[in-house]
Amino acid sequence: MADLHVIRYDGVDQLRRLAPVLDRLNRESTDWSPFHTADFLLAYAVNSEFFPGGIMPCTYIVYLGTGDADPIGVVVLRRERVKAVGPFSSVRIDFLATHDTDEWSVTARAGHDAAVTGAIIDHLLEEDDWSLLEFRGQHPGSLLRAGLHCRANLMLRARDISLIPYERVNLSFDGMGSYFSALSKRMRSNVSRQTRHLFSVGKVEIVLAEGPKACGALFEAFLDLENRSWKAGTEVGLQRHSARRDFYDAVASGRAGLSPSFVGISLDGLLVAGLLNASGGGHAWSLEMAFDERYAELGPGQLLLLVSAGEAIGRGDKTLRFFQHHDYFKKRWLSESVPAANVQLIRTLSSVGVRASAGDVVRKLKVRRTDGGGQADDRGTPTFNELKRTNGIRPQPASDRLSCDRFAAALSCLDGDVRRIGPDQVEAFLPFPVLTGTATG
Repeated sequence: MADLHVIRYDGVDQLRRLAPVLDRLNRESTDWSPFHTADFLLAYAVNSEFFPGGIMPCTYIVYLGTGDADPIGVVVLRRERVKAVGPFSSVRIDFLATHDTDEWSVTARAGHDAAVTGAIIDHLLEEDDWSLLEFRGQHPGSLLRAGLHCRANLMLRARDISLIPYERVNLSFDGMGSYFSALSKRMRSNVSRQTRHLFSVGKVEIVLAEGPKACGALFEAFLDLENRSWKAGTEVGLQRHSARRDFYDAVASGRAGLSPSFVGISLDGLLVAGLLNASGGGHAWSLEMAFDERYAELGPGQLLLLVSAGEAIGRGDKTLRFFQHHDYFKKRWLSESVPAANVQLIRTLSSVGVRASAGDVVRKLKVRRTDGGGQADDRGTPTFNELKRTNGIRPQPASDRLSCDRFAAALSCLDGDVRRIGPDQVEAFLPFPVLTGTATG
């Protein structure tokens, strides 16, 4: 397409000023994404644990014709100086948001994706101050991946770094019942048996919250729950860094472009398990789970995931997405793997190019020393139980009475904004007998 030009705008203030343009282009795109909204990008830019001082966004907008009257595409990137070889450093260009997100791509008005992607890549090639251009999480057939590989030459080297696949469940089910029936016999038996055990030890309620008001009010209760979980004091919890806590506070409060939802399980008034979810664009994401370590044997996490899938089906979501890692567990919930790679374009004669070439040689030697060879996969990723043994500490909870009071206070402020499924309603709500009957087979 002729008559396209790109203008780069630097800084958070510029991103905030251009927010209406980003959101309009997102709405005009073929596949609207909550991760492309200005709210999500701004929340990430100012609340990244990996950049405590904040990130300077570089917003690249593609315009049709002259001037800036007709924007047709945008991508928000970041620049950072990284160590290369010895005392040398270089500039790497990457997506602004690289964690707690997926669907990384250029945002373009429907029908202009290829032209916009090409214009942005060509503009980046004209900027001669970087050594490494990287687009993370690219799926097979990605326009960005194809665009970088097409521009490779003697001075520019393109390569793919394979990632652990993303996991997602296609929600082609009529409801929670049909989804549950599609699980394996062993899985159905485990979930129903543990749920009956859970309901037999006290008064249990399933708490369902939708929207910023309810999820925002329950966020502190979720953090209190995390302090009673195996994640307490580890590097896998929300409270590992204040910026991460603040980012998820924005997610739960609806200030990060996603529509939040929450599934909780209370036992005798104490929140013992919770799962923070989010949705948007016809898809749902399971974000963060925690459960009181003292009740782990009751399997509350499995009930949380079943109910979350049922709620997503009820909303009409097309997929439930689990991000990466632990596919052995997610496949029990009928997830399918989506391959992905980090796609790089490297200036061959730069210090980064030298280091990348040396790294490739080392990797090839390592592959030759293994029995099977092949690409790196997630076989080295610790399982949930291994993570608990390695990272987890025995939680030292505060008074359960205090936790109960905080949870009750949050619920009392919400009135009709939450649904509470107690023993009187659970038989009709869940797709298997809970208070009576035998294990589902």
